[in-house]
Amino acid sequence: MLGTTFSHGILRDCVVAFGTLFNNIKINRPRAEGEGSDTIAVPLSYAPKQRYIERIKQDANLDRPVAMSFPRMSFEMTSMTYSAERKLNTMQRYYGRRDTANSVQVSSAYSPVPYDITFQLNCYIGNIEDGTHIMEQILPYFTPEFTLTLASHTELGLNMDLPIVLNAVTMEDNYEDGFESRRFINWTLDFTMKANLFGPVNNGGGIIKTIFLNLHPTMNTSVANNFEQIRVTPGLFANGDPTNNSTLSVSSGDISSNSDYGVAIDIYDFHSSNGYTFT
Repeated sequence: MLGTTFSHGILRDCVVAFGTLFNNIKINRPRAEGEGSDTIAVPLSYAPKQRYIERIKQDANLDRPVAMSFPRMSFEMTSMTYSAERKLNTMQRYYGRRDTANSVQVSSAYSPVPYDITFQLNCYIGNIEDGTHIMEQILPYFTPEFTLTLASHTELGLNMDLPIVLNAVTMEDNYEDGFESRRFINWTLDFTMKANLFGPVNNGGGIIKTIFLNLHPTMNTSVANNFEQIRVTPGLFANGDPTNNSTLSVSSGDISSNSDYGVAIDIYDFHSSNGYTFT
């Protein structure tokens, strides 16, 4: 109905970025007295909390040689809410360069729409000590906010900051179950990621390469040559190095949007009797 097919993969990137924060957590379990400790990596997967709980409860055969191993972690995106307090002017544009098969175009996109994405991280632990070790590796980073940067947002190559707020931490222990069930402890952490969703990227049209600024000392427009003119152009030597000297620069028509150019500023004084003087 809206007529434009596009996808920047922003939601996928947000999910991946959130999971990456917790994919390298390890705990140390001490051995016998006088010996070192064993380092155990905590596996992480994208899965609902209820899926793990049901699997643990329904597989209550304590005689199995190998059951579900603890500790382990899972996370999921649970909801999205529009964030009106972070909304910017809709008509504001973000500009960037888009590489095409034949050239580099200047493209733009309107202001993004802010959404708060809710994530839930669950830690399944077999004993209290493992849980405290994991929590101590997570909680100090959230005060209660931790900000990460997501690079190359959309085709414009924008870098966007994603604040992640820790809202709540709860612990649940199923110690009230009977002896026939397997005991596990569940730590639940609720987070909110402040993300931005961009609309389609449009071609920005022509590139402005020259700016003329006329300065009039008086409002008497009947006086001939009663102004000064400032001209701003990109400057580039023939070898590709930037320059601020317009007399040594190649034509502005030969300078593209992705050139590493300098900025040349020329001032023309139209107060002289000869018409103008260059400064």
